[in-house]
Amino acid sequence: MKLYIEILFSILLLASGISFIVLKHRKKAEKLKRLYTRLSNNRKEMLLAMQRAKLYKLVMILSGVFLFTLCVCVLVNEHIIAIQW
Repeated sequence: MKLYIEILFSILLLASGISFIVLKHRKKAEKLKRLYTRLSNNRKEMLLAMQRAKLYKLVMILSGVFLFTLCVCVLVNEHIIAIQW
């Protein structure tokens, strides 16, 4: 029973982390859209802002993958410990 509670807690932690990342990314995307419309007359600054947006998206994806991997490792570790005991 304890293992199921830990699995549910880990899944809840994973879901909340991913939803936080998605919400944060949406806020940043809205800011970048406004920035694009404001900088549409200056091509050099617009390209720089687009590069920043792509880098930010990559960081968000990597942090989501890291969070997922961390939760999976915790689940596997807890399962191995539960089997040993």
